[in-house]
This record gives sequence, C-alpha cells and structure tokens, in this order.
Amino acid sequence: MRKGLQAKRDLGTELKVPYYLGVMAGLCSAVHRVDEAVELLDAALAKVGETGERWFEAELHRLKGEALEGTTIGTAAAEACFLRAIGISCDQGAHLWQFRAVTSLARLWRDQGRNEEARDILANMSPRRIHEPAEPH
Repeated sequence: MRKGLQAKRDLGTELKVPYYLGVMAGLCSAVHRVDEAVELLDAALAKVGETGERWFEAELHRLKGEALEGTTIGTAAAEACFLRAIGISCDQGAHLWQFRAVTSLARLWRDQGRNEEARDILANMSPRRIHEPAEPH
C-alpha cells in the first residue's frame, strides 16, 4: 500500500490520499500498531486541510478514536474524536459516516458503563428520524 501511494504521488496526484492513508491506518490499528495508525491519520487529516477533500474526514476522526481507545491517552481523546466525526458527518449529511461514528461512541460509552447514554444516542439514529424534515426555527 505504501508503494502504491508513493507511486500515485510520484505521478503528481493527491486525489483520495486521505482515504488511502485512512485505510492504511485502519490496518495498522488492526495489528496493534497504534502509534503508526495515529501518525497516518494525523497526516490524512492534515492533507484534508491542505486539499479541502473532505468526503472522508468524518471517518478519519472515527478511525483515530478507534485507534486511541486502548492507549494511555485514553477514552477521553477517543470520545472527542467520535464526537468530532459525528459533528462533521451531520454537517455533511453523510449518514454512513454518522452511523459508524455513533456506533463507535455508543460502544465506548457502553464499555464505560454509560449504558443509558449509549442507548439514547443509538435510539436517536433511527432511519425515520434522519429522514424527518427539520423543525422550523
């Protein structure tokens, strides 16, 4: 994957680089290479800031939260990442990324014994609620 990404960059294209960095970070997390995963995710988020390619931004924050969850930095940093992912996905209307981020946050809260909060946030994610028109202000 690293060679493929470098070949892509050598051609002068940065399109989807944040996505590919996120995929590599997910693989690193899966094999407990958390420091490397976080480094890749930070690079991906920096690239998002540089290029404005934001379609995968919420998922990058969620992946970072997943990576940080079991570290000494702890659950507070993971929770902040999940909340950031939820906010971004809501702003973008990106329901898939929103579902994934909410599920990660609910799992974290469940593991902390915050069962009622976990249940409530999941209940607010029903497809019916997402498609209801917003109430006028």
